[in-house]
Amino acid sequence: MSVDRNIIEIKNASYVYRGNSEDRQDVLALDDVSLSVRQGEFLAVLGRNGSGKSTLAKLMNALILPASGTVVVNGIDTSNEEMLWEIRSSTGMVFQNPDNQIVGTVVEEDVAFGPENLGVPPKEIRARVDEALEMIGMSEFKKHAPHQLSGGQKQRVAIAGILAMRPKCIVLDEATAMLDPVGRKEVMRILRRLNSEDGITIVHITHHMDEAGMADRVLVIDEGKCVMLGTPGKVFSDVERIKSLGLDVPQVTELMYELNKSGFGFPTDVLTVDEAVKRLKAYLGGE
Repeated sequence: MSVDRNIIEIKNASYVYRGNSEDRQDVLALDDVSLSVRQGEFLAVLGRNGSGKSTLAKLMNALILPASGTVVVNGIDTSNEEMLWEIRSSTGMVFQNPDNQIVGTVVEEDVAFGPENLGVPPKEIRARVDEALEMIGMSEFKKHAPHQLSGGQKQRVAIAGILAMRPKCIVLDEATAMLDPVGRKEVMRILRRLNSEDGITIVHITHHMDEAGMADRVLVIDEGKCVMLGTPGKVFSDVERIKSLGLDVPQVTELMYELNKSGFGFPTDVLTVDEAVKRLKAYLGGE
């Protein structure tokens, strides 16, 4: 993971959804949030429904602007309207429902949409589309209609459309939420490879604790505030606090936690089955 610079810097940012009638009050979605996302890291964002996760994602892509504070993406303040395309090409966004993001009737046309809007020359677009589809393992589907694809394949096409814009960062707003386990696994494999091999920064908002366990750092948001930030091991080891925030922990972490309630002394920063097996074997070998 490269830590030479921050790709996203959020300083004291707040955001309010304005009520449009007497019956609908203003809602403070983000409250004085500060966060730095390092170039090349994999950051997972957790929080119960309504905590402010999606609002944070939209700030990172300049889809909305903070009511107060600043958001700087790749060195550009998102309040600079003349630089919106530059911001959105450096930090691409993938949403929960890929059907809402796919605009082309053929896969390769859909992937080409972003570069076309950036004014990329046709020859370069062709090269970018082919490269993006190759990166996500969908080259053989380039002439297919998107609606004929599975949910996981559609989400991979949505990611390819972002990749064709050559982003430094991809923000995913619960992009695996509507996928079956196979589709989730496909998308997570792609994200991990893009991060580790291509150095693309990933900000992954998710409800799945096992996905968050794969990240470099985990951010927990509650009631519009950043309440926990650290490595997955550090964050998930505080099982009681995570549960108090309406969240779960990875299943193997839960196992260690429950065993400890019965008198064992296992560490609660265990995140993988392999690590849990190693700890259990060591304990049994010591009996």
